[in-house]
Amino acid sequence: MDILQMLQGQLGEGMIEQLAGQIGADKDQTAAAANGVFSALLSGINKNVADPQGAQSFLSALERDHDGSILDNIGDLIMGGASAPSTPTTNGAGILNHVLGNNQGGIADAIGKMSGMDSGKVTQLLITLAPMVLGMLGKMRNNEQVNSGGGLIDLIGKTVQGSTEQQSSGSIFTRLLDRDGDGSVMDDLLQMGSQSLLGGLFKK
Repeated sequence: MDILQMLQGQLGEGMIEQLAGQIGADKDQTAAAANGVFSALLSGINKNVADPQGAQSFLSALERDHDGSILDNIGDLIMGGASAPSTPTTNGAGILNHVLGNNQGGIADAIGKMSGMDSGKVTQLLITLAPMVLGMLGKMRNNEQVNSGGGLIDLIGKTVQGSTEQQSSGSIFTRLLDRDGDGSVMDDLLQMGSQSLLGGLFKK
């Protein structure tokens, strides 16, 4: 069970076209950037749940605010975009603050550089799709597709590890989230061999 593939499966061609229209971007760039958004958010969540307190906080948030029902109306989520009503379930900006923290700008720049999309539009994508990621994880837990909260945490880790192992330079997002903050994002990308990552990370 690959969470990344499940998320990608929620966005068919029609949804990608809607998403591209909503943010005013090219369809192919939007598809590539959306895959990057999913990978980045899962990497951020995996980092946050690495310790027991973070894992418990995350699982409590899923139980409280993310039951997966948002996946029943993905079209509405997309059309609402970054301006969707701010509830705990749909508050993409709030989710980003918890998941990526101060790394939001660096992640948006990285996805933008690799997909060819303006980083401002990538930020809109992050805000729009963040509730979808939490909704998918909440649905998996509620439907008992995993045996327990701990099982879900393990599955997130395996998905991120699988993404990492497919890239010769390792997971760019995991490394960006772990970086010390010195130097520019482009310096980090060059050091990580970003060009070698494009084919695998952003395949549609």
